[in-house]
Amino acid sequence: MTLIKPVSVRTFEALHKRMTFDYHQQKRFENSQLGWQGESQFSARLSQQSFPHLVIYDSEFKEGLSPQLDFIVIGSAAIYLYDVKHWQGNYHYTDGSFTHQNRHIDSPLTQLNRAYDTLSKLTHHMPVKLPIIKQLVFTNPDFTLYGNQPELPIVLVNQLDNHFKTVERTAQTLSDYHYDLYNIIQNRKVIKTTYDTEIAYNYQDLQKGMWCKSCFNQKMCAGRRHYYCPSCHSYELKSSALERSLKDFHLLFPKQEIGAHQLIDWSGGQVGRFVSSEIIKKQPI
Repeated sequence: MTLIKPVSVRTFEALHKRMTFDYHQQKRFENSQLGWQGESQFSARLSQQSFPHLVIYDSEFKEGLSPQLDFIVIGSAAIYLYDVKHWQGNYHYTDGSFTHQNRHIDSPLTQLNRAYDTLSKLTHHMPVKLPIIKQLVFTNPDFTLYGNQPELPIVLVNQLDNHFKTVERTAQTLSDYHYDLYNIIQNRKVIKTTYDTEIAYNYQDLQKGMWCKSCFNQKMCAGRRHYYCPSCHSYELKSSALERSLKDFHLLFPKQEIGAHQLIDWSGGQVGRFVSSEIIKKQPI
């Protein structure tokens, strides 16, 4: 499957390009990037598996204060709930608590249990015959967990292959039941189009311009039809780059409308009015 970046990641990226973050804001941005990196790596490993399965990614539901459920994987014999972390460094697990550099941190097992409870409640009134198996997955090879215990629902990156082999041993062809279950869960998801970063900003203070989609370099050279990035040597159609710029605007100012003149300003004045007007006409109403 091809993952779509969560709206939280896209919003942080759009804002990070255009303003200077303080220390705490930068840490939140970096954590967002690490999370996306880990989820992308896990998805790539999962897509390599040959056993039949259906994947539901990045889910939130209306049931109570629902946490994010990273991956719900429907197999023939079970529903697998994966919470993915891309932590780096040395961590310790003692008496139910996680510490890093002698500091107590919120337990990811607590978050996993909340996600499990959410999925259990969601499927309680459905004709579900499958057990739910929860797993906390650490995808970074530079991560070490001291005090890890075999009975904990934890899978390290070097254990993923064995884990998937265990799943494959009981795998069979999926039936209509599995596809119906997939559709029911998918349709119960809350689709979010905006995300509150809790960072104060306004239009006037944000940096304007066009950024490379590959390396985020701002020094884009404008040609007649394309932008050229001198940093990574990639090309992009002006219309495509302008569509990205427009999407960034809507992420950061979801309640505001934008006209051609403002889109030109937002994009650093490197495009003409005709192209800007055409791009705005194409956006969904």
